[in-house]
Amino acid sequence: MAQLCLTARIRGQTTTACTFTISVDGSSFVAPNSQILDQSIFIIADDAASIVVRAEPIDVPKYRTLECELAPQIDGGIVMVQGPAEFEPPTVLITPVLRTYLQTVHLSSARDATERSRECLNPVGPDYPGHPPAPAPGDMSFRGPFVSPLPPADITTLEFLADVTCVKSPAISNGQISVEALSLAPAGAVAVISFPTLTAPQLFAVYWPNSVPRGPGVGPTPFLVYFHPTMGQNAPQFYADARDRHDPMTGKIYPWGFDYHFFGWWRYFNYFGDPFTVDPFCKGLPYQVEAAAKPVVLVLPLNRVASNPCDEMSRRNPGCHVPCCRELSNARRRASRHGILQQRSLVAFLLPHTRG
Repeated sequence: MAQLCLTARIRGQTTTACTFTISVDGSSFVAPNSQILDQSIFIIADDAASIVVRAEPIDVPKYRTLECELAPQIDGGIVMVQGPAEFEPPTVLITPVLRTYLQTVHLSSARDATERSRECLNPVGPDYPGHPPAPAPGDMSFRGPFVSPLPPADITTLEFLADVTCVKSPAISNGQISVEALSLAPAGAVAVISFPTLTAPQLFAVYWPNSVPRGPGVGPTPFLVYFHPTMGQNAPQFYADARDRHDPMTGKIYPWGFDYHFFGWWRYFNYFGDPFTVDPFCKGLPYQVEAAAKPVVLVLPLNRVASNPCDEMSRRNPGCHVPCCRELSNARRRASRHGILQQRSLVAFLLPHTRG
């Protein structure tokens, strides 16, 4: 016989706010044989070939139910056949008396919304309303012409740009702004993360450079949180157009409307031509991070249009973003097979378009 010990963690701390059940070789899910503090313990037969672990958090919908499949090995080990990154790889503790399988699951309120965000960058489609003057079924194609076709085939990587005008360091020389042309190719990953239980912001666009290490043994993660200027100054011309994508149940445009994704983060992460001579409104934030040679993880909250700034971003207080950055850091480290759960946050309203 063997035993399986399961533990849940929230933000790196063990918790009992999770119920574990398992199914062995296709049987019905069963409760633990015993519970010792924060560990759920199951007795496993020696001939078990497949174990499906189900972790059901008590706080729903903040955390979601997760499942993974484990397979005991002939040599006494165990492997995870399939399952999300929230599950750590199982380990084995063997004593003369008993073989113990150990596994930990990390409960996270963060959801990967990258593919859905990419789809939201489609300016046409049947999910738009038929409000005049747009022809049915309505769309946002009037925002064009677009520099490149939308939706993009891939939003997780950034393209190489040659001869991007950047401010030099020092920025002023002989009473004039000093600039130079740089070729920039941000090396890293872009993702859009959803926190569905938040009022605003519910979405965060994230750029994680390869220069910021992740994985076991790395130190604190440096974050730069970029706050939008107030979105209310652009409404209803932007973000609140009646022709934009609406939630069919609530009628709300935030957070999945076209404008929120196109103007809310896509134009902030990319350049549509040289920022000095063609389009100065695109921010190209990952390119700025690259040009500045600053190894920071860029986080862009997508606030919403509302009647007052507090409702646009209810978590405008920089200290309130620390839990979200912690979730982002933990999720990225788990995807790299679990590192130290630490971070620090650098909060700014402007990342200067400079090097150095």
